[in-house]
Amino acid sequence: MKRKVITKSDKIRKFLDLGVSREKICKKLDVSQQLVYIVARNHGMVSPVKRKSKRNIEREVLEKLWSILKDHMETAA
Repeated sequence: MKRKVITKSDKIRKFLDLGVSREKICKKLDVSQQLVYIVARNHGMVSPVKRKSKRNIEREVLEKLWSILKDHMETAA
């Protein structure tokens, strides 16, 4: 009968569930920080980072400038 193979990802998940820090997991299992991060992210321990697109940032800047200009025009009138 075959034994179930325990992968590095399984070991990382076990340590994450126990609350062991990522640095200690890297040292203990001799794995990269990137692997621990990926396993943690897929395990639901890390929320993905939402990056703002360049277009959204430009739009926010333009909206802010427009509001400043409107305020200036109202005070000048």
